[in-house]
This record gives sequence, structure tokens and C-alpha cells, in this order.
Amino acid sequence: MPGFDKGSPSRVALQKTVAGCVHLEGVTLHAGQMTSLSIWPASENHGIRFLRRDVKATRQERTIPARWNAVAGTCLATTLANEAGHRVSTVEHLLAATAALGIDNALVVVDGPEVPILDGSALPFIEGIQSVGIEVQAAPRRFLQVLRQVTVSEGDAHLTVEPAPAFSVQLEIDFGMRAIEHRRYGLRVTPESFEREIASARTFGFAHDIGRLREAGLCLGGTFACAVVLDGNGRVVNRDGLRMPGELVRHKILDCIGDLSLAGAPVLGRVSGRKSGHGLNCRLLAELFSQEDAWEWSTPVHAWPAAGVSPDIRPGGTQGSMQS
Repeated sequence: MPGFDKGSPSRVALQKTVAGCVHLEGVTLHAGQMTSLSIWPASENHGIRFLRRDVKATRQERTIPARWNAVAGTCLATTLANEAGHRVSTVEHLLAATAALGIDNALVVVDGPEVPILDGSALPFIEGIQSVGIEVQAAPRRFLQVLRQVTVSEGDAHLTVEPAPAFSVQLEIDFGMRAIEHRRYGLRVTPESFEREIASARTFGFAHDIGRLREAGLCLGGTFACAVVLDGNGRVVNRDGLRMPGELVRHKILDCIGDLSLAGAPVLGRVSGRKSGHGLNCRLLAELFSQEDAWEWSTPVHAWPAAGVSPDIRPGGTQGSMQS
């Protein structure tokens, strides 16, 4: 991965930004409007921030931080808002890409209130960043080290983070439909594993929900080009089918990685859950930060292990393990 520094015993990992401007444009999933965005390099300790180009206000009033305490909504997407009330939604796929590639600092300039959906995955963002490269900066990276287990739940859905030396995610989906196979997936998240196993997994939804959502002004830009559509029995309607086995649960992992990047630093912990979504992802961060003895900031060496190392995400687990 260009510009990626895995660290060494003699130094800590360093912050990174994009090496040039990445420009992307496309239709937004919910508003159905053509929107463009640009990902610009940013200075050390800047973090990931969004700038609404279409808003007539001061730069500060138009800037929205990608932080857990800026979450303003989690219905069908993650929405961020600043103190001035300006919003940007559907940020999770872009944030999953920047987090997986180790981008600490970037300014995302968007000309509307929603990030374009593109092909429904994180792959266009990965490819855009790779096309300009990654710049290693001088300041050390700060990591969020999980010190004890924290769990959030809602009904039979739950999400847990517990101490671990690296970031891994294992999730299970269950829509009560036998046609949906490969319902569980897990991996240790590195730039290589994310690009290989997660980045191209697309968002998905059910055909019987489309009419109701569009009446509510949502999913107006949704098409087969940017989403996997399932019928009432869980069968894939798209003519070309799935991109890979377990694409649905892989996309849930993609969303989880993007949402958890709102910690403002890479998470060192093992995440596991069942039937989780944006709401629980963001609640987990809020609950973690509310318990001061459950986490600490750290600057470890070898925070990103080499690709191919067994993740040991659970007893007997293996990288990319799936069960249907």
C-alpha cells in the first residue's frame, strides 16, 4: 500500500493524509441528487472533517467534524451535524475507506448535505485515494486502546468491544430468511484485508421497503447500480447477483468500521455483534467514552500487524471466517 508505514520496534506509527486531491461525484442515495466531493490533504492533528461548500456561512460554521459526539442521526445512514446545525449524511463508506487506509487527516469538501453513494461500497473511495497516494506525516498516531469490555444492546441485537492488541470485527446478521447465506463474517482489519475482503461489499435493502422509503423522501437515488436488492424471501433480485459470498454481512462490517472511526483515532479492540447497525455502532462509541476506565489513548508500535497474520478474533477463529 503506497505510503503505508506498518511501524517498527524503533518508532511509533505516524499520522497520514492523502498525497493529493481526490475528486468524486455521483448521485446521493436518499435525496437522489447529483453531488460532488473532494478529499484534500490536511495538516497533522487535523482529523477528518467535512466542509459544506454549498452553505453560505463562515468556514467554521460550514465545517463538520467526523467525531462520535457529532452524530445527529443513524436512520439508514450515519448523519453528522455541527453546532451551527449544518449536516452531512451517508458518511460511513467514505470513513470506512479513510480508516482502513490509515488516513488520520483530511478535509472532505462536499457540495451538498449527503455524500454520493457511488457504487454502494467503499471501493471507489479506496481507489480514489490510492490514485493520489498517501503521505506519511511527522506526528505520531494516537490510538484508542480498549481496556475492558463494553456492550450495548437493543432487543436481541447487541454489539461489544473488548481489549485486544489490534482492531478486528466479527458480525452476524439475521433477517429470518433462509435464502440469506453466510450470515457471519470476521476479520482483523488492515489496509490489505479491508481492500481484499470488505471494500467492494455494497449496501443492501429489501424490495418491499422501497415504496415506503420513497414516500418518506428516502432512497430516491437507489438503483441496482448502487445496491443489492432482496425480495421478501431474501433472494437477490439484481441480475448479476452478489459480488462475493457473504456480501451482506461484509457490508455490515464496512459500515461498522466507518462508524467506529468516529472515535477520532484507530480503535485497538475486538468488536463483535449480532443484528447491529448504525445505531448500535454509534451508541457503542458513546458508551465507551462515557466510561473513563474502559479506554485510554496510546501510541503503540506495531499497531497494524502484517497482512496474513491470524486474527484470532475468537477462540478457533481464522481470518475471513464465515458461517451460514
